[in-house]
Amino acid sequence: MRPLSIFLLLSMALCCFMYTVQAEPREANCDFSSGCNFNFEPVCGTDGNTYPNECLLCIVNKGRDVDVLIKKSGKC
Repeated sequence: MRPLSIFLLLSMALCCFMYTVQAEPREANCDFSSGCNFNFEPVCGTDGNTYPNECLLCIVNKGRDVDVLIKKSGKC
């Protein structure tokens, strides 16, 4: 029983550590030759807003002076 307890404690510690590590923001892939699809695949922008998908983030970026990057996949 003791090795199992140690394993569980280490697993919980690792999960907490992994939660604090964040990936570097990346540019959106704006190579959509056939237009945007309307699939709901949310991305979180570096501006703190959630965009319905990467293509729609690209469209919003066209009207801005500074591009918003993708902070993570999923909602903010």
